[in-house]
Amino acid sequence: MIKSLRREQILRNSLSLVREHGFPALTLRAAAAKCGCGLATVKRQFPNQPALCRAVATYARVVEDAAIMAEAARLFPVDTTSQL
Repeated sequence: MIKSLRREQILRNSLSLVREHGFPALTLRAAAAKCGCGLATVKRQFPNQPALCRAVATYARVVEDAAIMAEAARLFPVDTTSQL
């Protein structure tokens, strides 16, 4: 499968997992199981759980999933005090 399509599949299935069980349930293994692929396939796209969670939160914004965006904002607050 083309890399960008595999990434999209992982994000779509991970978002579904988050909708069902919340961000705490989103592990690399759970994402692999939901996608029906191997753990190594997920790790090629997302090296660790925080990277996958951030990508799913961003993907939720792209597909405009308000409930997931709210949970992501609560779990991963943006630091507005740091300077660029």
